[in-house]
Amino acid sequence: MVRSERRLALRSAIEDLRRYRATFALPHFLVDRDAQRLVLHALYVATQASIDEAQQRVSEWGLENRGTYRDAFIVLAQSGRLPLELGGQMALWASMRNVLAHFYPVLDLRRVHAALDDIEQIATFEAWLRATDDGPSEDRDPSG
Repeated sequence: MVRSERRLALRSAIEDLRRYRATFALPHFLVDRDAQRLVLHALYVATQASIDEAQQRVSEWGLENRGTYRDAFIVLAQSGRLPLELGGQMALWASMRNVLAHFYPVLDLRRVHAALDDIEQIATFEAWLRATDDGPSEDRDPSG
């Protein structure tokens, strides 16, 4: 997936999550499996796209790649390129992505719903990406 497609997926997921936050009150969310799956998918897309973007930045900027999803954000923050607070927040979102991907049968749906209150952190990261874009590589496919 090229960066422009990934960015579009990220922005769309953020928009969806904002809408879901306004639409699905906790009591409704806890009993509506369709609502749960909409939120879970959008959270997964937003977190994975953010991780992919962070890892690409680490690579492009020649920073140390420590290998974990969380570490991509930590390395960006420790390098001074990503604000420390945002780096910590996004590292937590990377952990959330792992929970969504691997522990879906035992998710605490109350915590998933509560995460909707923090999606502006992902939006802030997306804005940081746009602010730090460096032009020609915008649509380069990182896989080759």
